[in-house]
Amino acid sequence: MLRYKQQLAILFLIAAAAAALILFFINNQDEAAQAQTTTANQPTGQDDGLAVRVMPNSNHVSPLAWYKTNIKQQGSPSRLLVDSYEALQEGRTIYVNAANIDNNNLYTNIYIISYTQDASSATREIFNQLLNNWTFNSNITDVGSCRRVADSQPDPAGQRCYTDFQCGRNSGLYCDSRKAKITRDVRRMSDLQEIRSILTDYRSRNNTNPELAAGSYIAGKTISVWPSWQATLGQALGKTLPVDPLNKLIGCDDPNNDGTCWHEEEKRFGDLVNGQPAHSIPNSLPAGSHVYAYTTSGVCAVMETASTYTATREFNCTLQ
Repeated sequence: MLRYKQQLAILFLIAAAAAALILFFINNQDEAAQAQTTTANQPTGQDDGLAVRVMPNSNHVSPLAWYKTNIKQQGSPSRLLVDSYEALQEGRTIYVNAANIDNNNLYTNIYIISYTQDASSATREIFNQLLNNWTFNSNITDVGSCRRVADSQPDPAGQRCYTDFQCGRNSGLYCDSRKAKITRDVRRMSDLQEIRSILTDYRSRNNTNPELAAGSYIAGKTISVWPSWQATLGQALGKTLPVDPLNKLIGCDDPNNDGTCWHEEEKRFGDLVNGQPAHSIPNSLPAGSHVYAYTTSGVCAVMETASTYTATREFNCTLQ
């Protein structure tokens, strides 16, 4: 709970920011990109101020990838979350990769939030409180339920939620609200863009994607819950690869109870229906599963909002 004086200061900041709002446009060769800057003076220090810039992130890259491409003087930024979205902090500046939802369109932006140099301790505290209470996508108001990652069943406690954070970090639970699905899909898009960039570098040296001729349950294929995701594909690429935010196979028989749904004796992935394989990678992953899938043709994910937004559909693996 904020102290009374902090509440007054924040109200003053918001009112002053509204009065001092400056909108300007940044034009690219390919498109006009809208950016927004907000500044405000505070009673905590004569020259103290906060600023927010909104930069388009049309390639859906992570805050770190955007930072490395766009910031000339780079330091050693640290990772964090702001309203469950991936963020980066370098000194007094925060970079957040978050979605903007306009009707049935999803865009990703990099939100750059900072305060003035040599700001007072009171201003820095207000800045931290603002970050802790920051809410993106305020136009999405539906509330969801917490579910178990292991089987997607509702949490017996019946807890309601808006973001995964409200279900508890490292609790084995996730939120099924629309906002939480969007947040996870934004993470998936940036993860897949990172992997695609790594694959591009690999192809430039080898003229092909990793073939995975050995070391995976199925030659030429792997998914992010299989050991070969890191041990074979990651090793070939020389990188530790990201995994899906939920990273779980659901809806298939798992004879070894190891989360792989691999039948070693039959050399088969997933289930049989009328004697025929019901599942395959990547086009027929078990319904309800959330993994990253790799074939020599590329990489994809099971996107939770692909039926709604074109932006996420591009990254989607086909479900059965």
